[in-house]
Amino acid sequence: MPRGHNFFNILRIAQQFLNKRAVRKKPGNAHTKNCFTNMAFDRSEWPLHIAEALRHLLEVLQGHEIQYALIGGLASGFRSRPRFTQDVDLLLQIPQIALPGILGELRARGFTFDDQQVIQQWVRDHMTVLDYHGTRVDWLKPALPLYQHVLDQARLESWLDTSIRIASAEGLILTKMIASRPQDTVDIENLVVANRGNLDLAWIAKEWNTIADGADPRFRRFQEIVDRICHSASADSAAGSPASKDA
Repeated sequence: MPRGHNFFNILRIAQQFLNKRAVRKKPGNAHTKNCFTNMAFDRSEWPLHIAEALRHLLEVLQGHEIQYALIGGLASGFRSRPRFTQDVDLLLQIPQIALPGILGELRARGFTFDDQQVIQQWVRDHMTVLDYHGTRVDWLKPALPLYQHVLDQARLESWLDTSIRIASAEGLILTKMIASRPQDTVDIENLVVANRGNLDLAWIAKEWNTIADGADPRFRRFQEIVDRICHSASADSAAGSPASKDA
């Protein structure tokens, strides 16, 4: 499908958002203790203020009936294996007219930011950053149809003693394919393992084709992960079958 300059500019900005911690965060793997601290259930292991920041954000956004979805490390940990993360990532659709009021409420709750800069970034770059006592909070606007579909597919979950809209495993895989850092590859593998047999692979491929094609190295890497994990599962199943035991 033909794509104009604005499309690629928005995609570049979105990739910058998803890559924003490439220097700050250390890549992990399945054997790294920090990556799989039981964050989903033991909040004492969380970085200071991260749960509090998330609670305040949810209360304000839900109070304004804002469509949002938790993405990033927290969401990936919920959908697969809990891992260490230092910030909160949200995909959300905030009407420009509602933004000043929402920012005012967040400031009253302890968030810090430059109002003018946040509004300019939100309008111009479709993303912005807030701070809550050292916890970084990243907002991404669904400027591309793919991101809007990820937002639409998010599901309401019970977590942290409240209800939170969290991106689906398929949606998280798409955002991580776009970012394509070492940690994203680890997260994709964990998401495929945790949701094996339940992933809508056709939907992932369809959405990916709106921004790239199947020959893209990021999509081919995803296919290799799926093939390897599914092949391993099939081999394990065959090894445990009655016929293989009789043999």
